[in-house]
Amino acid sequence: MKRNLLVLYTGGTFGMQAGAQGLEVASSQALITKLQPLMKPFEANDLNWQLQSLDPLLDSANMQMEHWSQLCKLVLDAEGHDCTLIIHGTDSMAYSAAALTFLLHQRYDKTVVLTGSQYPLGFADSDAESNFSEAVQHCLDAPQGVHLSFAGALLHGARAVKADANGLQAFAAPKATTMQTQPSSIGFDFELRKRPFANLNIVVLTVTPALTLIQLQAVLASRPDALILRVYGVGTLPDQNPAILMALSEAHKAGTVLLGVTQCAAGQMDFSQYQAGHTLLEAGVINGRDLTLEAALAKLAVLLHLGYPHEMIRTLVARNLCGEMNNV
Repeated sequence: MKRNLLVLYTGGTFGMQAGAQGLEVASSQALITKLQPLMKPFEANDLNWQLQSLDPLLDSANMQMEHWSQLCKLVLDAEGHDCTLIIHGTDSMAYSAAALTFLLHQRYDKTVVLTGSQYPLGFADSDAESNFSEAVQHCLDAPQGVHLSFAGALLHGARAVKADANGLQAFAAPKATTMQTQPSSIGFDFELRKRPFANLNIVVLTVTPALTLIQLQAVLASRPDALILRVYGVGTLPDQNPAILMALSEAHKAGTVLLGVTQCAAGQMDFSQYQAGHTLLEAGVINGRDLTLEAALAKLAVLLHLGYPHEMIRTLVARNLCGEMNNV
């Protein structure tokens, strides 16, 4: 039985070519020419494919939240395709994978795989050829949902992180320990998912010994929709400065969703372990357990985009919706 694959080309290192002033993004037609030899073995096994490009093509450093909904729309509007492969630059690919995991959660029963490369297709010792071929195979074999394929590994879309800036095994999922999900009453509107993201104000703040009240107040002065706090270890920050905790509490009461995620690459938070963790709970900070930063940002963005009220967002952020966090 013939199967149909949609290849979405967004830009990035994978499709770059040498130009007068260094690497530049190749045209869609130039990429098709390079991909045709790689697709011949799959075509021989009854796979049809079509290339579609993001307009304009982007270096992944320029990928913004508005582009997540654009990608989602392209996937949802594609007719006659059994699976989708997205070629994406590596710098922000984990963010896009996480966003699409939430945007396509429920009522979308096809497989979406994102891949890219550290070196351009056609260059000596490039990983692009193998990454692409493995990703095509993953599109055919992987279960429905969003995945990230890189260096032979198939990772959950909302668990993947870029772990190596230079190495070929650039992506990992160090916190992925479960795929179980809790029942959710979240009612995604498919048409709303396709619309551009509203002007969301989501701030990420890393707790360090240099954190001051003035810094926190400056962040909160813009009245963000959400604040992601990258806290220490199992969930602590300086709790001997009551003014910092008071500022967080006031922001929570004013409607800012406060979400804590650990700075650690592995493990999860437990606010009950230390007094400093209890103070975070009292200030209204949600325990993000083992959420990656990428998944935390994407999850908040999608829930805010869908217009849920503050308390419902707080409930859903703390719930495992699609395998992005442990249940306990």
